Amino acid sequence: MEEKEYYADKTMITNSMLGRLKKSPQHLQMYFDGEKEETQALNFGSAFHLAILEPEKAEEEVVVYEGKTRRGKEWEAFKEENQGKIILNTSEAKDIEGMRIAITNNEEVMDIIRQSDKEQIAKWTDEDTGVNCKGRADMVGKNFVADLKTTQNGEVDAFRYSCLKYGYNRQAAFYMDGFRKKNFYFICVEKSAPYRVSLLDTSDGFVASGRVEYKHLLETYSHYFIENPNEIEEFIIKGEL
Repeated sequence: MEEKEYYADKTMITNSMLGRLKKSPQHLQMYFDGEKEETQALNFGSAFHLAILEPEKAEEEVVVYEGKTRRGKEWEAFKEENQGKIILNTSEAKDIEGMRIAITNNEEVMDIIRQSDKEQIAKWTDEDTGVNCKGRADMVGKNFVADLKTTQNGEVDAFRYSCLKYGYNRQAAFYMDGFRKKNFYFICVEKSAPYRVSLLDTSDGFVASGRVEYKHLLETYSHYFIENPNEIEEFIIKGEL
């Protein structure tokens, strides 16, 4: 499956789709209807991934705006000239370069990067639910999948909190099962100087908690989007305060 086909095909479920579904079936339906989520934080992360994993593409797809603010005629003209590209300001570009240097100076991390194939795509059918799935992993090695993350704090306890908040445990389990690998690593780089680097393994309990979550969400997907699509708009949040 080529990259363009991967993103265009919405018949197979990705981990990011499961993240939307976790909010509600309506959030996932909005995505299917063409609603796009684009923030500067996402653009920053995408630019960093390109800088580390696909530097040749970064040269073509990332540009730096040297103006002081992202508004006014100069900004609008720059956006017009660079449609479809990731636009960073000078401060963001400086941070990404610092993060890139921090990664490349770490031999243990670079060994993992060198041993892996980058931006690998897999598709599979979940055995329990019959839902067709797909994933695009940053790095895939002989026995592992690795994911590159930017973070405010790469210390173990702080990043564990981020994992539970953003569903990174679900991502680890989903990719390990889909790519049929035994290990999952997070390579994290802090977004401000001195750009500390973390190499974090995942425990059996961490992965198991993510597997429970993604299996439950696949069941939810099957219920609302395969078996009972008319119930999507009837979804309601219930509870007691």
